[in-house]
Amino acid sequence: MGRPSKPANVIRMEKSGHRTNAELDWREAHENALLTGENLVESKAVAADPAAHAVFLRVRKLLRKIGKSDALYEQVINRYALIAAECADFERKREVFHQRALALDQAFEDQSPDDDDYIKPVDYFRLSAQLQGQVVALDKQVQAKRRMLLDIEKECVMTISSALRAIPKAPPDDSADDPLSKLLESRRGVV
Repeated sequence: MGRPSKPANVIRMEKSGHRTNAELDWREAHENALLTGENLVESKAVAADPAAHAVFLRVRKLLRKIGKSDALYEQVINRYALIAAECADFERKREVFHQRALALDQAFEDQSPDDDDYIKPVDYFRLSAQLQGQVVALDKQVQAKRRMLLDIEKECVMTISSALRAIPKAPPDDSADDPLSKLLESRRGVV
């Protein structure tokens, strides 16, 4: 698979390439036609979830800074906020089950056979295995959600590597003077 094409403004900044100004103008017009000019709107589901709402507000603010806060990306950003909130929820649930497993271990170690709520070793191992199974299942859910988040982040320039791909490979060459300026400079001394 080839390299993704660069936006017209990046090609202009690089001042290199084979495209004519007319081609770049055409390309820029078509890129701008892909934007709606409308702001991102938070979905009802995101607004109802405090964690998702916080993620949405933060991402929208960041997108505004780079000029990409457009309604066209609304569904992706809302989905990203919901998945981020779900991921945090699974992480909290995983921690609860982990703490319960630790409490069960501690209770089993601290008990004596004379206790009223004595836990038989067979019951302890069964409960311990169930709790560990829940922790593993929640870990799998967290990993799947994190994978989804990373995919969206890669697509929406939210990772370091995707942001670096959007930067021109070389800075514009400011040292090369404009031919018209050279001509005017050479004529300045001649009257």
